[in-house]
Amino acid sequence: MVYNKNNELAAYFTLAFKILDLPVGRLSATLRKQLERFGRKVENLIQIPCVLLAQWSKNFNISEMISGTDLLNYVIDAIFQVQRLIGGSFMFLECEAEKTHLVEHYKKMGFVAISERTSNENAPLIQFIKKI
Repeated sequence: MVYNKNNELAAYFTLAFKILDLPVGRLSATLRKQLERFGRKVENLIQIPCVLLAQWSKNFNISEMISGTDLLNYVIDAIFQVQRLIGGSFMFLECEAEKTHLVEHYKKMGFVAISERTSNENAPLIQFIKKI
């Protein structure tokens, strides 16, 4: 949880450890070679240990809101702490493809789109990864 200077809940986020299974056929040769150094190849998959940003949100009902960039930087700092404890070299998150403002924000923050999938609600999702 993230609090502002008025001790109001400004945002929250949830982190989890995840083994990301990436189909080799969907990756460029360059990206595949880079990722193989940090994971292991099992049949037609590259398995990479990641810290998953499972969910996060800002509190829109307070006077001093945190910016998306500041919140993401806060999350990345927390992930560095987690990384020291459990390992992992990458951060992973998913975003609904239709939320183009978030897609662009993640790209500006250094995330790389690596794959797409469909959610349980049939919404197209873009999967992002970032080296930490």
